[in-house]
Amino acid sequence: MQKKFWVKKNLNSKKNFIFLKKCHEFYYEKTYSRINLFYEKNNLSDSYDVINNVKTPKISHLINSINWKQMSMGIPVKFHGDLHLENILYQNNKFYLLDWREDFAGLTDYGDIYYDLAKINHGFIIDHNVIKKKKYNIKFINSNKVRVNYLQSNQNIICKEIFYNFLKRNNYSIKKVEILTALIYLNIAGLHHYPYSIFLYYLGKLELTKAINRK
Repeated sequence: MQKKFWVKKNLNSKKNFIFLKKCHEFYYEKTYSRINLFYEKNNLSDSYDVINNVKTPKISHLINSINWKQMSMGIPVKFHGDLHLENILYQNNKFYLLDWREDFAGLTDYGDIYYDLAKINHGFIIDHNVIKKKKYNIKFINSNKVRVNYLQSNQNIICKEIFYNFLKRNNYSIKKVEILTALIYLNIAGLHHYPYSIFLYYLGKLELTKAINRK
């Protein structure tokens, strides 16, 4: 799939400048907008929290800790945009991709491969069966101490290891994939129902803290 689908687009300097600007818009600006939406819908505010015994800074501090210039240095490819497992079919030795994203921050011909990679990673951690069967929970120990738990199948754990080996072999940044995966959780938290929305927020905050601290 990498050779036939994720073919890098050769952009001229003007189009490449626009693409990098769109990456920044898609990752940075949309994240702030979506997190504010989450706070408004759930009557919450930015705070320091202890999640699964990990001290996590405020979201604003975490976001400001990200190297956004590096994060916006995307790789333009023909991309899907919502590449989780239920949108991938395999039949007769062929892959079929369903429910493509309409655009990448307004670009319709290409998007950043790292977003597809983060979506795949997201699916190995929280797949749709976890949501449907409610195999996740969140427990507030006090106002700023939280525990989040979820079921991850052995199959997904193995697939995630294979996926990370693929990232290493092809010189993709695992740290960047993990940061974008965490940002996906934070971005979609405000779009989902309670308590799943709250779970996504604290999971995203926890994973973003870990990803930023990855060496």
